Amino acid sequence: MDAACSGNPGLLEYRGVDFQSRDEIFHRGPYEQGTNNVGEFLAIVHGLAVLKQQELHTKIVYTDSKTAMAWIKKKSAAPNWK
Repeated sequence: MDAACSGNPGLLEYRGVDFQSRDEIFHRGPYEQGTNNVGEFLAIVHGLAVLKQQELHTKIVYTDSKTAMAWIKKKSAAPNWK
């Protein structure tokens, strides 16, 4: 799963690719006023939804975004406003 953003915020796209076959599983965007962190988060969530829908419970999702993974673990992309 990966995302790219032209500007911050800017045009955002994200996609999922099967690591072994290199086939593109999904591609979304461009969306206006996106950020890279939000795109990375959306890519992971979209990828997990595809795996669940296709009952591919043994597949592994890879990402290079520590921020998006933290949001996934927290189950929220909302910033901490404390």
